[in-house]
Amino acid sequence: MDLLPSQKKEIFDLLFENGLDPNRFELTTENPEFMTGIPVLSYKNSKYYFAFNLKKDSRNRGGSDQNMFSPGATNLIETEEQHSWFSQKVNFAKWLMSLQREINVKNPWEHISDYLPDKEISLNVNDVYQEFSSPEVHLIETSLGRFKDFLLEKHELTEDQITIVNQKIDYLVDCAKKFRKIDWKNLLVGTMIGLFGQLGLNSQQAHDIWQYLVSCFVHLLK
Repeated sequence: MDLLPSQKKEIFDLLFENGLDPNRFELTTENPEFMTGIPVLSYKNSKYYFAFNLKKDSRNRGGSDQNMFSPGATNLIETEEQHSWFSQKVNFAKWLMSLQREINVKNPWEHISDYLPDKEISLNVNDVYQEFSSPEVHLIETSLGRFKDFLLEKHELTEDQITIVNQKIDYLVDCAKKFRKIDWKNLLVGTMIGLFGQLGLNSQQAHDIWQYLVSCFVHLLK
């Protein structure tokens, strides 16, 4: 069911009131992620959206009528029950707060150089030829263990996500035993960026975790 003209006006008025440019958004009932007819407001050039009038089973989900949106307050995708247009506006206001958080905070995988200062993790000419010594490999294993403990303590992960974390850590430790330093440092960056995505971390969470990771390796990786 599409939004009424008065409802559309209220939505775009809310965008204005929150300092957002309505031209950065697109409202459609043809979003491929949802059944035809479901009104979805998308933030252009992103995966962020808010789905209105989502009836039970509209996306093969049972239960009460809902709004589905991304980003959420604590998860990448969240749902809230909706029973009226007023409750949908309340949910929409929650989404706007989360959206503003995301678009106002630098994204570490889009601005990786900002989170990887040369003075903390550098790539130098010796890295091209050298491999890690046994004591260095042991230090890497210890540092990754500290990083994993921090991750599990600060974030509530599912069993599947914990399995992914363990696999990534084991892989990095194994590669440290046989890769050149330059290859392993590049692997560390790529692996961690991929891990952040798999865990569904928001930008601020990823930023905080990245800063802790750098602190674990600051002495080894100079």
